[in-house]
Amino acid sequence: MRRRRPWPAVGATLVLLSVAVVLALPAVVRWAAVRQLEEMLGRDVTIADVDVNLFTRTLAATDVRVEGTGGRPLAAIQGLRAEFRYLPLFRGRVRLTRLEVREPVVRIVREAGGRLDIQDVIDRLASRPAGRALPLLVESGVLSGGRVVLDDRAVEPDGTWTAEGIEVELRDVGAGGEPRGTASARLTLAGAPVTVDATDVGLAPTRARATVAVAGLDLAPLAIYVPGDAPIRPTAGTFSIRVQLEYEAGAGLRAGGSSRIESLAFHRPMQDPPFVTVPVLDVTSRDVTWDGERLGIGHVEVSGAPTVLDAGVDPPQRHAVASLRLVGDDLGYPAATPGRVALTGAVAGGGTVDARGTLALYPVATRLDVRIEGADLGKVRPYLPPDSPVGLAGGAGAAVLDVAYATASGLRVSGDVTLRRLVVTRDGQREPLVTHPELRASIGDLTLRGGRLAVAQATFTGSPTIVDGSVSPPQRFEVQAHTVTVRDLTWPSRGPAEVSGRLRLASGASAAVDGTFDARTLETRARARIEGVAIERFAAYLPPDAALELAGRVTSDATVSYARGRPLTADLHATVTDARVAAAGGDRAPLLAVPSLRLDVDDLAVGRGLSVGRVAAAGAPTVAVPGTRAPLRLAIPEVSLTAEGVAWPARAPARVSLFARLPDAGSASVAGEVDLDDRAFDVAVEISDAAIGPYAPLLEIRGPVAGRLDAKATVGGTIAGDLDVHARGTATARSLRVGPAEQPAIAVERVVLRGIEARWPERVTIGVAHLERPSALIEREEDGSFPIAAMLRRAEEEPAAAAPRTSATTPEGGGLPAPGSRLHVTVGELRLADGDARFIDRTTRPTYSEEVTSLALRVEGLATTADSRAKVDLQAIVGVNAALELHGVMALFAEPFFLDVTGELRQFPVPRTNPYLRRFLDWIARRGELSTRVHYRVEGRQLEGTNEIVVRRLAVEPAGSDPDRVVGLPLGLVVSLLKNPQGDIKLTVPVSGDLGQPRFSFGDAIATAVKNVLTNLVTGPFRAIGKIFGKGDEVEAVAVDPVVFDAGSAVVSPEGGKQVQRVADFLRASPYVRLGLAPVVTDEDLAALRAQAVAARIQRLQRQAGLPDFETAARTLFQSRFPDREPPRSVDAVVAALRQSEPVADDAARRLAERRVLSARQALADEAGVDPGRLVEAPSPPPGAAGAPRVEFRLLPEE
Repeated sequence: MRRRRPWPAVGATLVLLSVAVVLALPAVVRWAAVRQLEEMLGRDVTIADVDVNLFTRTLAATDVRVEGTGGRPLAAIQGLRAEFRYLPLFRGRVRLTRLEVREPVVRIVREAGGRLDIQDVIDRLASRPAGRALPLLVESGVLSGGRVVLDDRAVEPDGTWTAEGIEVELRDVGAGGEPRGTASARLTLAGAPVTVDATDVGLAPTRARATVAVAGLDLAPLAIYVPGDAPIRPTAGTFSIRVQLEYEAGAGLRAGGSSRIESLAFHRPMQDPPFVTVPVLDVTSRDVTWDGERLGIGHVEVSGAPTVLDAGVDPPQRHAVASLRLVGDDLGYPAATPGRVALTGAVAGGGTVDARGTLALYPVATRLDVRIEGADLGKVRPYLPPDSPVGLAGGAGAAVLDVAYATASGLRVSGDVTLRRLVVTRDGQREPLVTHPELRASIGDLTLRGGRLAVAQATFTGSPTIVDGSVSPPQRFEVQAHTVTVRDLTWPSRGPAEVSGRLRLASGASAAVDGTFDARTLETRARARIEGVAIERFAAYLPPDAALELAGRVTSDATVSYARGRPLTADLHATVTDARVAAAGGDRAPLLAVPSLRLDVDDLAVGRGLSVGRVAAAGAPTVAVPGTRAPLRLAIPEVSLTAEGVAWPARAPARVSLFARLPDAGSASVAGEVDLDDRAFDVAVEISDAAIGPYAPLLEIRGPVAGRLDAKATVGGTIAGDLDVHARGTATARSLRVGPAEQPAIAVERVVLRGIEARWPERVTIGVAHLERPSALIEREEDGSFPIAAMLRRAEEEPAAAAPRTSATTPEGGGLPAPGSRLHVTVGELRLADGDARFIDRTTRPTYSEEVTSLALRVEGLATTADSRAKVDLQAIVGVNAALELHGVMALFAEPFFLDVTGELRQFPVPRTNPYLRRFLDWIARRGELSTRVHYRVEGRQLEGTNEIVVRRLAVEPAGSDPDRVVGLPLGLVVSLLKNPQGDIKLTVPVSGDLGQPRFSFGDAIATAVKNVLTNLVTGPFRAIGKIFGKGDEVEAVAVDPVVFDAGSAVVSPEGGKQVQRVADFLRASPYVRLGLAPVVTDEDLAALRAQAVAARIQRLQRQAGLPDFETAARTLFQSRFPDREPPRSVDAVVAALRQSEPVADDAARRLAERRVLSARQALADEAGVDPGRLVEAPSPPPGAAGAPRVEFRLLPEE
């Protein structure tokens, strides 16, 4: 049987199979594609529809999605269409004539932790084994409407980067064969256009040549990638780049091009204007290669001109860099050999930097020669704190450094840093504080590795000039040289560094410091020595009103140690040689001179407070006390001061002690405690056997002073706020003497002050002040001067300038304070016992001397308060037995001043005053005793007083030929006039005056009062019997009116009888006055006597010659006497002519005078009752006196 051929069946079957395959192929392709993509990506993949058309050789897929996270797709393709050729498929190749991808979208999320949501996909793809590349050729390809979105949630706020409008065209891009494909892409990245044009594109092996260009990419969004606490962040700028890329599998990537950033700006917090602006930053490169293992940079250059605006200071500072250029050549990463690098820059206004050397990028290593020139240090000035007392006025910085860095060895720097013309200023000072011509820092081998810093050696040298203008005159310190060297400094510290310093001033002073310093623990141990420092410099730092000049040299040694957590401790030992302190100006004699002053400070600690274990000072100063008449220099043989346990803040009171050997003799010591916290002290003070003489000039006493002083007191108080000091003690002065030792002017055997209590500055109380056996010698020299007054008078006082103290005033410069001052002084009881005084006056002849003995004074309740009144009692013996007593009260410091005292002097012998009576009146007293009672009261400035004077048995006599007169009369007569019937003189002399008047004198007031009393007592009765002569109120003489007689008569006329009666009344009132009667024969009397004689002669001639009458006798006598003359016609004329030539016989005038005296005596004695013994004949003038005929009365003292 003929077998049937199966071909039809086979053909039918094939057809059926073909139909089945064609019908099933889209589903198979979709399933295979989904499975393959899911296996590759590890994500769910969906494809909405796959269409395979074998007849048209097309493959199409729509809505391809790769699932992402959060319910959003990772990627989505709206449509994909590929046209292919059959024949290459049979040769195992895929050749697409056309490939179209529509609207692909990729969305990537960067999570908060920084991980990409496609990181798992990336890791999965990276782990797949490499396979043989699929032979593929795309003759033409188009991607349109593409979009890539990156959501960055790892920054705050979230950022989104979008590349959209992606258009890609491919032509003849495939694997295998000669690469001749081309590709181009266009897109917009964050709004900036990006173009990519590639040629010679091949997929296997991979190869391409491309040009990539980005124009105007905004850099502001990059700010979100800068940490929030970053000091600056970019806020503006556009980035443009054009780069040529060439890649070939096996050869790697080669690139080169240029980029530019324009309007680049960085901001910083709290500043509105940009902090850094760069108008243009250019970067060019060439021969940049990458072979998969090494990055090579043949040449790269970066240039720009940045400007920094710092508004953090006032005014804002602008720092413009004129040019900045960085060039690198032959760089590699990793580096086979180092490349070359150069950095140059110039700052606008001056200053350049030039760094050149080599650089290896990996491992990083560089070696640079860095040179900085002309850096303007004045730009630092605005960055100093506004309240900084110092400023930087100018200067220029320069540096020459060798800088090396390597990853293995770290950073290494050596070289010099120089600051030239450095000027540091200070507020309120015209001259610069510091002027430094050149400050150089030489750094030897500074290394920084692994965070560890080490400096083998650093040396700082210079010679600055320092001017401190805060004092007057400004102090200039010329530093000839200073050097500070630090060796083996490490950080973190591996051990102590060595530190040494040397300084030398132009004045010759020097300082040296050597020690160690640990930067980790801050442990410091140092030794310092200062030599030859002139303390003259310190005078300018004293208060302006100090007006002192200092001199001397200081040398000191100190050891200092310090560590973190422990206080700074030090021991100091200093010596000041030839120390002197003088007042500015004048003769500049030193107020204080110490040949050698030693100062030791042990265990000084400074931490949170200050403490000193012990501080001691010792020396032998000579102290000059200003303000004395003669220079006072106290050479103190020894002074030592010690303080222990001094701390601030104080933990306990400090113990202090002071000992001094005093000049000439004695010592002083102070010991106790001082609380610095409360500013309180409590010490015991003792002065033992101290010689008072060296301190005499302090008392303003010109004569020598001697004596010894012992005192003990406890003194305490506080000086915080208002001064409050309290003291209690006693004091004793022995053998006090003022004046020459052989004859002192003032001497006190002993002065004891007990119960001294003081509360300064409020009150001082002395319980008892007792002066034992005081004595005084008061001498008056021939020139009227008082040596004791000159001795006690202040140097600047003049005798004429002394004014009375009328109230609470005290001697200038000392004494007790006036009312209103805070200090009140109280002396409970002042006692002066067994005192004596001697007064010698050499202005008289003989010398007058008087003694006061048994002087006792007691004052109770003496105080400076305004309401206190002191009781005063004084007793003394004046001369041999004259008793003196004073009692009363006084308020020396009251306002108004008050004094009320009564006193009595009894039985003082008046002849003791004869030297004064002889000198001033030329009289002496033969006998007499003076007693007086006084009462004086002063209130404010008004003085009222009475003096009741009684002089008994006073008798005076002239001491010379011309004794002086008192109120116009001789003293003896005045005495006689003042005596009462008992022979005593009693006077009441009131005294008053204004003590505030500048010319008031108490002595003048007494003299005036006495004179007024005498004038009234003596001259009053004279007004009835005579006349008073004087000028104004001054009485120069008194005269008793005479008894007048008729010419030639001795008969008392009625008018003369009245005068006789008045004189008799006066004599009865003045029983100790005698009356001298002096007859005066005048010209009238002589004429009357001549007339009587001529008449008697004519009558006698008439009787003897028996002439008839009187007229004939007269003419006969005329012719006999004048024979040659013709007689006058009348008899009266004849008698007158004879009378003129008639001599008067002396007996006639004498007898007339005697008769008149007898008549006056009889009238006074017999008729008026005057004792005849009181009537004496006084000398009379020769006959022929002028005036009326009379008997003159002259008052005479008793015999």
